[in-house]
Amino acid sequence: MATPKQAERYHRMLQAAIQEYSQKGYHETSIDTIAKKAKISKATLYHHFGSKEVLFLAVFDHFINKSDVKIFSHILEISDPHEQVRKGIKALMLTVIENKEFYFYFKALTTDINLVKETLRKKIIDKFLASGFFFSRQQIRKLQENGAIKQKFDPDLLFQGSIGLMLSVLAYWEQNQEQITLESCIDHVVEILSVGLFSGEKK
Repeated sequence: MATPKQAERYHRMLQAAIQEYSQKGYHETSIDTIAKKAKISKATLYHHFGSKEVLFLAVFDHFINKSDVKIFSHILEISDPHEQVRKGIKALMLTVIENKEFYFYFKALTTDINLVKETLRKKIIDKFLASGFFFSRQQIRKLQENGAIKQKFDPDLLFQGSIGLMLSVLAYWEQNQEQITLESCIDHVVEILSVGLFSGEKK
């Protein structure tokens, strides 16, 4: 079991890493700079993580675990699956927009080719889908079993499309904050994902 000093040092390494990754992107971040910010030697950093990629994934795990416990655990206790989806989408979008570092990782999950290499993006997606996070593969399948989400949808494809929609809308809001509120943007996404686009039956 880690001592308080070891735990504090580990936290410093994670914090230094996410600051560098979110500000410079994966490619331009160096282990040297992270070590200096964390006030440790580069050898110590490599001893804990082995490589820049392993450290990047460790930070992502940290965010997922932290947000899962703090924000989404109570949402999974909601009995109505439709209400669970609606509140989960809202909570996820608010979490992303209120945490710029978290926003960086969610952009890396989609198609921003300047942030991470494709093989690393695939690992992030796999970790997210395998997690207990609200919008994970397991949760989508559970909602499909409950009849809240149509069985015909592929969980991985639904995940990618939903996250992409959320991030696109958040990016639109950032550029048009004077014309539209964040609440309105979130409500639009919730309605699209939980209800749909069409006003009635197809004629």
